[in-house]
Parts: sequence; structure tokens; C-alpha cells
Amino acid sequence: MTRYQADIEYFTEHNTEILAISVDASPSQRKFAEELGAQYRFLADWPDREVSRLYGVLSEKGFANRTSFLIDKRGIIRRIDSGQDAMQLAGIKKACADLG
Repeated sequence: MTRYQADIEYFTEHNTEILAISVDASPSQRKFAEELGAQYRFLADWPDREVSRLYGVLSEKGFANRTSFLIDKRGIIRRIDSGQDAMQLAGIKKACADLG
């Protein structure tokens, strides 16, 4: 998440909205967002974990696997990065520019 915040200007310039979604409750997310100085929204997928389940990233242990989705303005998923790839921004940044 720190990398997304560090490159927030790039995403803003490319008309890209970042949403962080996790299975943590809102108070935990709020504290993390404040510590990070996040300039994007955090959404709590708590307690039902419905979003994580619907997107296929909920593990059997109840945690959401780290995943980044690039969704265009029509709601079509254009790119999915999982695990460490979700934190490498080169591919997602290029995809944002290509959609622009």
C-alpha cells in the first residue's frame, strides 16, 4: 500500500481511483490509513468477507490474498496481479496508461 501512496500523483494524473479493500474492521483500517497518510479510500470487507469471496481471493483461513484488480470505467476487470506482483506497480501503471 505504501507504493501506491508513493505513486498517488501518477494514478491521479491517469484518472485512476485506488480503493483498498481488506477483511479488517474499519477501526484497524482507519489507523493504518492514517499512519500511511493514504490519500485514497479504505473499505472494510468485514465481517462477511463477501467482496473477497466474490472476487475469489478469500483463503480457507478467512484472510484475503493480496491481489490488485484494474477495473475500467465500464466495470470490466482489465488486469489482475496477485501476491508479490500485486505490489509491483510497473505493470499496473502501464495498464492504467493504456486505458487512458
